[in-house]
Amino acid sequence: VTANPTGAAEWMVMVILAGVAIRLLWLGVGVARLQGIIPPACADRSLGPLLSDLTSTLQTWATIAITDDVASPATVGVRRPMILLPRRVLGMTPAVQRAVIAHELVHVRRRDWLHTIAEEICCALVWFHPAARLIASRLSLARETLVDQTTILLTRDRRAYAEALLAFANP
Repeated sequence: VTANPTGAAEWMVMVILAGVAIRLLWLGVGVARLQGIIPPACADRSLGPLLSDLTSTLQTWATIAITDDVASPATVGVRRPMILLPRRVLGMTPAVQRAVIAHELVHVRRRDWLHTIAEEICCALVWFHPAARLIASRLSLARETLVDQTTILLTRDRRAYAEALLAFANP
């Protein structure tokens, strides 16, 4: 009995394509879930003055929505960016709120949502390569480190920023 190299290659291609399809489907489900979170989220006006000050400083814009569907702050979108904040942010001190919003606005200014989606698509296309996820996680860590540094420079309040990080370390 001889092995059929053409059959094995076809089988391998089918497995790889199935993996790509599954990963892209998973990404699509995640984006659809976000679409489900965004409409019910309520826009919050109490953080308006803080947002206005920071958007002026950073020369960028985003809408803030308060939702019970996220455990920690997140930024989504490119054309109409939205900062999703868990309701518990409203009970934090103004300095911590400022640090949280500044961090998310830095992500908006850098268009990090677009980079994250591009990385996820790349990971979906080469899901079978062990370094793909490692490289994506290192890029994410580098991005977060840069945003952290920028936020500290912007807010000039290391303590408030540390409180914000600790508040969401164990949601």
